[in-house]
Formats: sequence, structure tokens, C-alpha cells
Amino acid sequence: MEYTTRTTGSLSIVEIAGMVDSRSAGKIYDVLIDIVRDRRAKLIVDLSGVQSMTRAGVRGIVVAAKLLEPGKGKMRICGANRATEDMLRGLGLDHLLKYDPTIEASLAALFPQANGPGVFPSVGRPAGMPADRSTQANRTVSRNTGTPITAVFW
Repeated sequence: MEYTTRTTGSLSIVEIAGMVDSRSAGKIYDVLIDIVRDRRAKLIVDLSGVQSMTRAGVRGIVVAAKLLEPGKGKMRICGANRATEDMLRGLGLDHLLKYDPTIEASLAALFPQANGPGVFPSVGRPAGMPADRSTQANRTVSRNTGTPITAVFW
């Protein structure tokens, strides 16, 4: 599994790619829970690169969403393919897990004050969001799954 972390202010974006199954579930769980423990109030989980996801791979997403809820944190899931989104929705947690088609749509939902055309010209910092005060970048490589999984935190 491979992931890169970037965090800016209270926003973290996690891009996941490959197969999310019992082999990768533990690392994804650890990454997401660490973000929540670092008091990040806004989290986007981008699943556009996920080929398939098993129920074992969902645990970290669900627990992170539940931990964000009491502190009024927000989490959005974006880019999930049809099978992955159907499986997530089948859990009956639509009150907890919110879905968007793209990362730009998730950013717009988390930063409504910055909406409008051209606000998100790229997957960079949304308008109205604080400048990069604290940016962290970490890269960890583990060959457990054989399929790379990438997580990016803004």
C-alpha cells in the first residue's frame, strides 16, 4: 500500500486507489483515525481510484465519520464507482456518510462560502480556505496488497 499525506488547516483529503479489502483495511483505518485524532474538522475520502471495496475495507471510513460527528466535523465521500457506492449505501448509514460525484463537489459542500464558477479550478486549496499554514507530506510504502493505495491529505 502507498499513500501520501497533505493537510492544510482543518481539511484533509484522502485519495484511495486500488483494491480496498481486508489486507489494506487496517492501514486505511489507521490513516483516517489519525486524521480525526489530529482534530481535522473536514475530511474528504476520494474513492475515484478504487477498483473494488469489501465490507472489511469500509470500517475505517465508518469509524472516522462517527468520530467526527460529536465534534461537528464533516466528512464527504466522492468519486466512488457504482458498485462501491451501492455497497456503502447498503450499510444504511446515509445519515452519516455523504456522497458527491467529484472532489470539487465535496469541496463545495464543505466550503459553501466559496461556491461559484471557477472557484475550484484544480484540486488545490479552495477559495476562502486559509492559506497553507501547516502542510505535512508523508509517504509510506508497504507491499502487503500488491495493489497500490494512495492517500493524499490537503
